[in-house]
Amino acid sequence: VGTKASIESLKIEKTIPVIFTGVAYSEPVAKACKDNGNANVTGSSYGNAVEPAVKAAQKLKAGLKTIGMLVNSAEPNTKLDGSGLEAACASLGLTAVLVPYGGEAELSAALEKLLAQNPDCLFFPKDTVQIRNADSLAKTVASKKILSLGLDGAYARRRAAVLSVSTPPGKLGELGAKKALAMVKGKLAADVPVE
Repeated sequence: VGTKASIESLKIEKTIPVIFTGVAYSEPVAKACKDNGNANVTGSSYGNAVEPAVKAAQKLKAGLKTIGMLVNSAEPNTKLDGSGLEAACASLGLTAVLVPYGGEAELSAALEKLLAQNPDCLFFPKDTVQIRNADSLAKTVASKKILSLGLDGAYARRRAAVLSVSTPPGKLGELGAKKALAMVKGKLAADVPVE
């Protein structure tokens, strides 16, 4: 289950243990647990791979100074990725350039606005709209000859990014299954850490 489904399940279920997998960030789920008084939750999360991706960009491009990213205002995970990019860039002496957009109809214009700011590298977040449009993004990246990285394997598979830093879905399922087994053997969800 993803972030939204996990959060919705917390609103209605407080007794049956909930194990989430496929959640990009555990923070929204943890907040929902607290807001709903639910400690009966654990799971596996993609986690924050932004800083490792930024460090990889530094190794791939000498003199890297700016990394640009499109932020989908309708996707909470994209906002978290944007915050993560800003923090990673700040800690590494780089500049993050974030350009917001409001959905698929605005994607092309937002990308042109971002490219007009001449970033050294493009960073593609966990955003269903950008993933769905990865083929189009790949054409732009190729025509501009700009380094690009992604937080989902689809970006690299579809050539929108030269490198994607993400957790394979099978690994997330494996982690979720281990948590379920621990709970079947008597552990409480609160005692099985989110990974």
